Amino acid sequence: MDVHIVDFIKASAAFESRERGLLLWLLINCRNGPKKINQMLQQRITKKEPIMSERYNHWLRSYKRFEEDRLDLKAFKKEEAKISTLQVNNFRGFNALSSEDKGALVQFHKEINIFFAPNGGGKTSLCEAIEYACTGTIKEAERRKTSLAKYIKRNGKLILEANADNGEKINSSSENLFCFIDRNRLQEFSLLGSNDTRFAQKDVLASLVGLEQLDDFFDKLVQPQSFDVLKLKKNSNISKKNDLKRDVEFSKTRHKEYQNKIGSEILNILNIMKSAGLPVRYASSLTRNFLDRFDERCAFYKEKKEIYSKGKLSYIIDDIAINRFIAHLKKVLLFSKKINEQYLALRDEVDYLELYKMAESVLEKNDFNECPLCRTELSEVYVNPLVNAKNCIKRLKSIASLQKRKAKVSSNISKCVNSIKQQVELYKHSPLQDESIVSHESLISLAITDELDTESIDKAILIIEEVCCLSSKIIKHNERCSVHNKAVWESDKVLKRIESNMVEIKARKEEISECMDNIRGFKRAMLIESKAIKENYRQISLVTQQAECDAEYNAFLDNLKIDYTNLYFEAYKFKKEREQSIISGLNEDVVYYYNKINFHEDDSELIQAVNFNYDDTMKQYRIEITIQSIVHDAFVCLSEGHLKVLGLSILLSLAKKKKLSFIVFDDVVNAIDTEHRSNIVNTFINDPYIKKAQLIVTTHDRFFWEMFSNRCRQDKLDFKSFVLGCDKGSVFILDKKVSFEDKIAESLKYYDVRQALIYCRIWFESLAAKHCVDLSLGITGNFSSRNFQDPNYIKISLESMYDALIKSLNGRDLQVNIIKRNLLNWSVQNQEHHAFNENSYNIVHSKTSHEIKMIYDAIIRFETQLNPSLKLLKINERLPEIERQITRCEELLSNEKVPDVIKGLNEMKKLDLMAKANELKDLRDFIIGEIFC
Repeated sequence: MDVHIVDFIKASAAFESRERGLLLWLLINCRNGPKKINQMLQQRITKKEPIMSERYNHWLRSYKRFEEDRLDLKAFKKEEAKISTLQVNNFRGFNALSSEDKGALVQFHKEINIFFAPNGGGKTSLCEAIEYACTGTIKEAERRKTSLAKYIKRNGKLILEANADNGEKINSSSENLFCFIDRNRLQEFSLLGSNDTRFAQKDVLASLVGLEQLDDFFDKLVQPQSFDVLKLKKNSNISKKNDLKRDVEFSKTRHKEYQNKIGSEILNILNIMKSAGLPVRYASSLTRNFLDRFDERCAFYKEKKEIYSKGKLSYIIDDIAINRFIAHLKKVLLFSKKINEQYLALRDEVDYLELYKMAESVLEKNDFNECPLCRTELSEVYVNPLVNAKNCIKRLKSIASLQKRKAKVSSNISKCVNSIKQQVELYKHSPLQDESIVSHESLISLAITDELDTESIDKAILIIEEVCCLSSKIIKHNERCSVHNKAVWESDKVLKRIESNMVEIKARKEEISECMDNIRGFKRAMLIESKAIKENYRQISLVTQQAECDAEYNAFLDNLKIDYTNLYFEAYKFKKEREQSIISGLNEDVVYYYNKINFHEDDSELIQAVNFNYDDTMKQYRIEITIQSIVHDAFVCLSEGHLKVLGLSILLSLAKKKKLSFIVFDDVVNAIDTEHRSNIVNTFINDPYIKKAQLIVTTHDRFFWEMFSNRCRQDKLDFKSFVLGCDKGSVFILDKKVSFEDKIAESLKYYDVRQALIYCRIWFESLAAKHCVDLSLGITGNFSSRNFQDPNYIKISLESMYDALIKSLNGRDLQVNIIKRNLLNWSVQNQEHHAFNENSYNIVHSKTSHEIKMIYDAIIRFETQLNPSLKLLKINERLPEIERQITRCEELLSNEKVPDVIKGLNEMKKLDLMAKANELKDLRDFIIGEIFC
């Protein structure tokens, strides 16, 4: 939770009244949601949660963050406290590459640190790791309404530890919140005053100085007149008491109705038992007796049913019908034989049907004297072709009728054969069979009769005729079957009576069961009504006590309304005082930083004064600026770019006011216009306060990175330059020096003499051009087509520029001659694209490094020669600081309690510092000896 919100709640909770505890707790619960405090109160009451409890104050007292002491003695609160190292792993973009990976270790310089990375390279992850280690929170997570654990989560265990330059661990403190300046804050600040954004009604200044969480927190408050508690009050419980009495009477009526329904069901049971004349008290015993004997009676009927099990009827042989069937089958077979003979006679002509049709069509259309098929004269043919074709077509049409008759006869034969098979199956399943009438083999032969096989059908007819000849045996068989079938029919009648009795007792049981289920349901309903009557009587006895509780509750709501009004005005008074305490005394510094960053602007763009005026109607501060003695609203007259500069100026003024020991700029320069970035560099380097603080700057602008690094090197400032990148899902950090001196040294380190010379040339030409521009030197020249670039200007040659440069030095051209006249400086570079020519210069590092070093030293002296006074001032400022660091290293080396590892690092640091001090002393001697003498 935001520290300002914590301070407000701690101050407001001092009263410890029930009303104040409830209000503060509602504010805490609704701070991350869309609901206002009155809606949360309504919701809590709707959920029937107690609102008059003392537990809210208890929760506030036990809320851990309220009791934490933010003023940690080990936090950054002194100017000399700087960040030395940061160990980070499994935090945002930093991820472990293996189980043994401890993450990234960043070793900061105590003065200036600049980190370059493209978008997504890990700049914000690094800044937020420092922010979390030094403050215990991350503002961006709070802005996004996301929990810290979810916002910073990676795959493994979080490792995050920041150490100061004295070796002690840095503890988080709210005092460090203003040390962090990020691009998002400036971007939002420049948009907060716009009606096109959702921030239009927010306190723009509060959002910039870190009070946006407090502003959102107070946004949950409503106007005192809108905090309506009248609708939440509880009236007298008389209506409730009357309702309870009415419910009691209604329950009694329903109880009586259920009792009457139970009596009706009992009478129904007596009717089912055919004992309607008996008193009701006998119903229970009769029902119990019926149900107890039900299974016994069912078993009795089942046993009788098994005795009279249903038998099968025997097959009676009807020889008369069989004879008629055989006679019919023989006729069908005879008819089928005749049809087949006719069909075979016409079968050969079926194939000529299409030929005849075609011939008829051709002959009818045209007159002809000869046969179209054989070309025989009509006088010589036996039959006229047209007449013959028509007769053949007529004859062939009778084939279709013959085919239908044939199919019909085949169907009749199939039906007869199937009838034979069906009768055979019935005889097989008959309980009485006579082997002397029909043998087993005959039955098999009849069963496999094939309707398409004439011989198989004839065989079946012969078997059936032989059976019909055994009339005496058939008569005896049929008599035995008749006696058997009569016995089966008698048994069926008994089984039907048994089944009827079973159905009847089962139906009676179902009806009785249904009545008993209804009785049980009515009894349950009576029990519920009895409980309801009892509960209503209990509620009636409590109504009087509840009325007293309601009176106390309504009084609490009245006090809550009064206390809310006080809390509302206390809240905005607290915000005004807190905001005033932050911005007080910033006016002059804001003007100073704003004009510094806009140094090259027209006077009409510079401001003369800044005032922070509180608007009581809007409950927020407005920023007014004075330009050319006219007062303007900053968010009306300033552009978006100037608003960003104004926001940065306010944050720098805050840092200066609080004397912060370090400042972290997260990609801030990329939020500012390009033309202002050079002024930002000048401000960072030359401002008396900022250059004493430790700077940690991140950027994705390579030009700004190189410009800033070279300016630091030019002014002899100690700094570190880093490159951030992302590989295999994790951020990595590399030391990378980008000044001309560092690039030259790196080139020589890898034997790239030609590259070192190219950087020397670029460096020298940049210094020479800047010097000529600063002095506004003039040259003479001739127009030529080669140099002609544009009608408005002529391209200046390097030689003419160097001639003007040497003349301006008034004879002090020793360093220029060393640089310009040196054979290696020009000739070697000019052979860059012909490096393998046999006449090329052979560049050997061991033989030419000292000559490159001479050129390098000459450029440094030339740079010093151009502005000796400023260089001497910078050197005199820098030397005491280096000597103080050397003394500090010697103290650590002489201290016996310091570990050997630390001593080894300080020994190396001491040697580097002594080398830098010697270089600066030599340069100072050069300035004094050769320039001012």
